[in-house]
Amino acid sequence: MKKALCLIIIVLFIFPFSRSAFAVNYSQKNFDHDRFLGEVLFGATDYKNKKLDKQYRDKIKMLQYASYLAIDQMNNNKVGRQKGQRALSYLRLRWVTGLPINVDSINPTKDQPQLSGTNHRSYTHMGWKYDYKQGRALRDIAHSDIRAKILTNTVARVFDFNLKPSSDIIEKIGIFAGMKYDDEKCDAFCRLVYYVHILGDCYEDMNFFQANGSNNGFKIPLGREHPNESSDYSKRIQDTCIIDELLHLMPDLFSEQKGSSDYKELMEKLRERTEEIRALYSKTGGINSDERYQEYHDQVDKLMEVLLQYIHKLLIKEEFFSKAFS
Repeated sequence: MKKALCLIIIVLFIFPFSRSAFAVNYSQKNFDHDRFLGEVLFGATDYKNKKLDKQYRDKIKMLQYASYLAIDQMNNNKVGRQKGQRALSYLRLRWVTGLPINVDSINPTKDQPQLSGTNHRSYTHMGWKYDYKQGRALRDIAHSDIRAKILTNTVARVFDFNLKPSSDIIEKIGIFAGMKYDDEKCDAFCRLVYYVHILGDCYEDMNFFQANGSNNGFKIPLGREHPNESSDYSKRIQDTCIIDELLHLMPDLFSEQKGSSDYKELMEKLRERTEEIRALYSKTGGINSDERYQEYHDQVDKLMEVLLQYIHKLLIKEEFFSKAFS
């Protein structure tokens, strides 16, 4: 009996945070956005295998480079510009269309403030297709429309979303027979990639100053006290949050799986997270103390777990995804 009791105590001591099994392996100081995106899309084990397989490696790298160019690329130094150019060239060599000539096209002009690690979030992290000219910054020095197009066109290339027949008649004949195009699903996948990255940045926040954007640039918040229920996306995106946008994109991305148990569980888990996150943001002053920051980071961790647990299981059942990665 004593041995059994000791064993239980040891297990509880070694595994006190079993709830976080999906997320605790990430480094907060040097967060790996590529790895997190890969594990959300494929699952941890499958991602390790696929990124080593030449058949899939290029497509995975295309998605990772496009995410980086759309969200994090900066010309604040020579290394940053060269890295951006290599990523852009990689996509161009794989026939992604509509790309800018160079990364200067997605950076401020010389007479404008340059993007840096302390301010770029305010110009690229506020939401998918957010209108920066109408937002806090009042200007779009990072050319968000071009950045969004890089990610959209790459996703279209990887999953053949760009193969859109010019008319219903053409669709019924020749090489277009049976071909479908779903720009809503393409956009939903882009939104998923975008918010997976921003959620990673939330995980990376080291203190409440960074969590509320007061010393490293503002980003779309994890949550809000009240949801913005506007059906007009262009209006909603100006005043929304990560958890709400994740809830909005799932029905578009998994439109044929709404009756499945995995989808229902995913939405239930997201709603649970929504309630707790709203409760946190409803507290006076928001994320303004070390205690509130710990609550915030716990919520980020839980939300990461939900995505890591469910998204890859639903994606592999999507025709566009399974054709590219099965």
